[in-house]
Amino acid sequence: MKKITLLFTMLFVLAFTGWGQIIISQYYEGTSFNKWIEITNVGTSTVDLTNPQLFLCAYNNAAADDPANNPPYADYTLTGTLDPGQVLLFKHSSAILPSYAIGINTGIYVCSFNGDDLLIISTDNIGADAWAERIDVIGNGDMWGADKSFYRNANIVSTNVTYTPSEWTQVTITAVDNATSDLSEYLGTHLYSTGSNSNPVITNIGTSPMFPLGTETVN
Repeated sequence: MKKITLLFTMLFVLAFTGWGQIIISQYYEGTSFNKWIEITNVGTSTVDLTNPQLFLCAYNNAAADDPANNPPYADYTLTGTLDPGQVLLFKHSSAILPSYAIGINTGIYVCSFNGDDLLIISTDNIGADAWAERIDVIGNGDMWGADKSFYRNANIVSTNVTYTPSEWTQVTITAVDNATSDLSEYLGTHLYSTGSNSNPVITNIGTSPMFPLGTETVN
């Protein structure tokens, strides 16, 4: 009975604060400094990323093997608010591929991960508390993510404190580099199921041609 009560309490807290709808939605570990992490608000309400304060934390080497007893080697403080369906994309300061991607520069540390590291979203960034207070995670200490990209499956609309490979779809780096903006593998876009009673989230709106003349048809 205690376990059931604890689980109910955790789910209530996640729902009440909005933490449970901020997920890591894509991981990209390419050549050289081409490293990207995408997060998305897959909920139905706007979330203040500073109340409580959320952090993007990275673990490498021995810390990735035992994150419960080690601090992250780097963290990035999230700022502002995130609307339903809105995506934030984070990059290594020297990332140049994919050429279309536009991200938030985290410097050289958080997005300097390799294929055997792991990343989390947490409400703490101090010591072992960062792992204890995690709300979402990707990766483990094994060589799971070298030269690969993963995006979160469309049916995943809540966080998970345990890295669960079945929640992710693996695609090649080339597929991401050549993706179009209507696909989940496109960095900066995440498609997810909002349920049959929810309104769709419309993103990436543009015109073609961009600057039409008065006699032209516009798409």
